Amino acid sequence: SLAGLTQRARLTIIANQEISTGMLAFVTCPREARSRAGLNQSAFWSRFGVTQSGGSRYEAGREIGGPTQILMMLYAFGKVDDQDLLEVRTALGSAFKQSAE
Repeated sequence: SLAGLTQRARLTIIANQEISTGMLAFVTCPREARSRAGLNQSAFWSRFGVTQSGGSRYEAGREIGGPTQILMMLYAFGKVDDQDLLEVRTALGSAFKQSAE
């Protein structure tokens, strides 16, 4: 309950919930997230290790798998960026496999 908190604490909690909800849209509305990023399907989904066809299926309503959801949320929260993802793919080398779920 927010009743026992100061007004500032209540507003902080509400603001954080709104931010989290907005960030959740990155996973729940992937077509919109990609469109806002101004990227085609290949460019957007490859950063998360997903093929263009897999991303297309996600955008058409297929449920995004848990590991991809986690990676997307880390990206949305700014915990990882494009450079981090590139470094990991480079480190994996030929062991890196894109998901076509």
